[in-house]
Amino acid sequence: MECLCPYCIADGSAAEKFDGEFQDAAGCDKVDAPAKTEELTKRTPGCIGWQQEYRLAHCGDYCAFGGNKR
Repeated sequence: MECLCPYCIADGSAAEKFDGEFQDAAGCDKVDAPAKTEELTKRTPGCIGWQQEYRLAHCGDYCAFGGNKR
């Protein structure tokens, strides 16, 4: 079984090697700096859910995903 190294995800080399993204930029709020969207889409692992995820932003930056609360 092959896995992606978390360090390769964090530095962007995994997204570059596979020409892919971990998040869909269309499913994100708009922020003021394109570098923040690149960090989110190419260097931040996504989360799996039963619906398409949507990443919220506040004060010009993306909100952190804190997990599901019960």
